[in-house]
This record gives sequence, structure tokens and C-alpha cells, in this order.
Amino acid sequence: MMVWSRNMGTYQNLPGESVLKLSSTFLSGLAGLVLYYCTTAQVVATPRDDDFVLNNIIHIMYHEAGHALIDQFELPVIGQEEDAADAFATINVIDAFENFDVLLSDTAMAMIALQDASDSDDIDFFSEHDLDIQRGMRIICFGVGAEPDKFKDIAASFEMTHEQIENCADRFDQSMLGWHDLLKSSYRKEDAPRADLRISYAPSDTYKKERALLLNSAVLEDFGADLVDQFAWGSKLKIIARECGEANAFYEPATGSISICYEMMTLLRGLDTGLENE
Repeated sequence: MMVWSRNMGTYQNLPGESVLKLSSTFLSGLAGLVLYYCTTAQVVATPRDDDFVLNNIIHIMYHEAGHALIDQFELPVIGQEEDAADAFATINVIDAFENFDVLLSDTAMAMIALQDASDSDDIDFFSEHDLDIQRGMRIICFGVGAEPDKFKDIAASFEMTHEQIENCADRFDQSMLGWHDLLKSSYRKEDAPRADLRISYAPSDTYKKERALLLNSAVLEDFGADLVDQFAWGSKLKIIARECGEANAFYEPATGSISICYEMMTLLRGLDTGLENE
């Protein structure tokens, strides 16, 4: 299995009473996804908003793992590192999860909703990140490029043309093969010991619900186990869930740790609630 960020970006100033201004592209895609979810009979064990949050967290953590791999194995990057980490995360989700269509749909919806909720007069075109709507649509593109039959209805719901869908196969293959070549010397040999995995959940009076959700879901344990199983890290790999003072997730080169902020979970839950109310 392949895996995929130093900084997913900070999204603040989204008060609970804010109304999301959704674009026509997003509304069209949302309608298609609602139909998709209703007709594929997904069985879930947790409330829908919990699934939405956790699905996004999975992609975010693999995105951060991409940054960690680039740093610790000194991998070359052509273009923006954030784009490379996004690609790594999507490739990994597609490879690792049978229901990757649901995970990627939730992730793309969150990114596009963040774009629609942002101030159109305050767009940073020199940011290390592409626009959220570009990132979301690239996820949809990779999904349909990897598994056209499984993902074509979702792609169509976002008004992708037949030509665009066909081009996505080449874009996905190019990125997947590129990451595979970069990681050849980074994989753990079958008989080699695994790195020591350390996962911690910092206490928080403010984010007790978010901490409990992460802890009970074992998402971070599964994520960490996959990383140490696949790659020849140093002596240990640290994954930290904590309160950060901002909605964020990041890889810290100085400590070699990957952190997910409880505030990011709160933001994602707010997005899902906003989408359900539209």
C-alpha cells in the first residue's frame, strides 16, 4: 500500500451562524452525491457527521505523511510540495480503502465547501496551497481516473465532461507512478523491524467530544500501523492529537511528529452540518 503534509491550511473565522454561499458547481455536485449515497446503501456505525469528519481526517493524515516522507527521506519535489502531498494522500486512500469513493467524496465536498465559504476578495494566489476548489476537483479527477466505473457518477455530478474524465486516467497514472518511483528506496523490507509507533491524545476540556471520537474510532492507530508497516522510518514515528489554537494539521520536521488538531474536527463537523441544512 502507498501512503500521503506539512500544513493543510488554517481555516478560521467561520462562526456557527455563518451561511455557506454555495456555487452552482458545488450544489450540482452535492445533489449528485446525495443521490449516490442513497442508492449505494452504505452501512455506517456512527452518525453521518462523524463519518464525514473521520473520512476527512484520514485524507488529512495521509497528506501529512506525504510531507513526512518528503522530509525524512529527502525526496525531490517538482512543483508545489502541497500538490505532491495531496496526490499522495488520494493515491493512498484509493489503494487502501474499499469504500474510497465515499472517503474521497467527503474530502472533496469539504474542500469545495471551504472555498465557497471563503472571502472571494481575500484569495491568496501566491499561497503554497492551490485553491480549495482546485484541490477538491483534483481529488474527484484522481478517483475517476483510478476507477472509472466506481466513480463516474460522482464525477458526472460535478459536471465533468467525458473528455475530462478520460484525461483523469492519465493524470492519476502519472502521479501514482511518480510516487512509486520516488518511494522505491523508502519501503520497509519484509524482514526489517518496524519503527516504534507512539500515538498520544492530549487532554482537552474544550474538545472532549473530538478527542473521544478519534480515540474510539482507532483511525490514528490504523493510520500509524500502516505507515510503520510500509516504510523504513527512523527509530520512532509520533502521531499526536491535540488542541492547537487553530483548525489545522501539520508535520513537524524538528520532532518528526504528525499532529491533528481537535479544532480541525470541529470545523469539519460544522461544514457537514451546513451542507445538511442546505
